[in-house]
Amino acid sequence: MGRRLVRRYVAQELVLSFVPSAEQRLWRTVTRQKQQRVGARVRLRNPMEAFLEEAHSKLSSLVSDLLGQSGRRMLEALGEAAAATILGGLRCRDAVHPFIEALAEGESNLSWACMRALLDIRSRRGARRLMQIVRGKYPLRARQEAIYTLWQLDELRAEPLFLHICAAVDTEEEYTRDMATEALGNTALRPRTRRALAERLSDPSPTIRYAALCACSRMNRNYVPCEFPGFLRRALEAKLGDPDRVDDNRVIAELAAELLGPHRCPA
Repeated sequence: MGRRLVRRYVAQELVLSFVPSAEQRLWRTVTRQKQQRVGARVRLRNPMEAFLEEAHSKLSSLVSDLLGQSGRRMLEALGEAAAATILGGLRCRDAVHPFIEALAEGESNLSWACMRALLDIRSRRGARRLMQIVRGKYPLRARQEAIYTLWQLDELRAEPLFLHICAAVDTEEEYTRDMATEALGNTALRPRTRRALAERLSDPSPTIRYAALCACSRMNRNYVPCEFPGFLRRALEAKLGDPDRVDDNRVIAELAAELLGPHRCPA
């Protein structure tokens, strides 16, 4: 269902992008008037959309004959990803829910393209559905793309979800926990998040510990040393002697020292 809707939206937008400006304005005016009269909730079908669909069908058939079934599937996947990219650039809010449903399928190219499109549109209207995907039995890639989308959209309602995932040491994959931990930076001024970050600074994974430091840095909105609460300051000071690093550019002890700065708040 999500794929069909993506194709439908992109077909109309592509047609209008190539119509001369005067005709394009006329078409939009007529469409708007018809929608107002009949109370339509979806865009009316563009007369040229049938032509585009027929052309796409013939092209798919040709590629199928030349390359076999795998070639046709590849064409369809590339087409859907391109549709997501185009509609994301156009900031088409009507495509938010179709993108989320396509993302939920967890197919690599399509899932990533839909995630990027959702971030380009910058709409939170699908946040609850994204949280359902994260909680549900969906492909790992779909869950991770949903977490990243919620994080980058600064969706504050996702705090309880991120708190649960980052603490699930035995059940969640490390990269999933990494994103959820750093996403807590969106709510870093909330008491529950601060307590969770203090715990994650002692996480067995260096990646998670570094992600917790990154989230702590979001408490500083003015790029000056933060005045952390006592329990969190002590957890940060314990990281000054941490020997681990994620890579050469992400050293735990160095970031902890940078966050604490020359001024230390009282215990």
